Amino acid sequence: MALPKSNTSVQLQITALKAVVGPDCEILTNSAEANSQEYAKRWTDIGRETPAAIVLPRTEEDVQKVVQWAVKSSIPFVVKSGGGSEWSTIGDDGLVIDLTHYSAIQVDAKARVVTIRGGVTQKEAAVRLAEEGLFTGEEHNRNGAPGSLTNDTDL
Repeated sequence: MALPKSNTSVQLQITALKAVVGPDCEILTNSAEANSQEYAKRWTDIGRETPAAIVLPRTEEDVQKVVQWAVKSSIPFVVKSGGGSEWSTIGDDGLVIDLTHYSAIQVDAKARVVTIRGGVTQKEAAVRLAEEGLFTGEEHNRNGAPGSLTNDTDL
């Protein structure tokens, strides 16, 4: 059984992550900065931990690279979309992959096909779908749409 990595070890590895992702992929490592605190927010502070880093990918390629890097480096991670999950937290031995900036909705109303990226909230999805005469069965505004839709709704 592997021992947990120290925060220093994780921070050194995160430096290596910066070389893997594109220049628009932001990596926040100072939890005292206002920007980090804003992205660490979620619907409740109960059980919330402080990660070694919050990674903010903007492209599918960067999402893939971060996940592949974390798995290869044995760095635990959680994914955060709208911040409505009690599971979107991790301690200083891991990182949060925050999908806030990986956000878009593509609707082909004629084919009844909707493509939603990970950072889209339920409210954003509902508004966009309503513009096309479509709807979701989910009613929570802040929850991440992709997780809720795949779990709760048949589009």
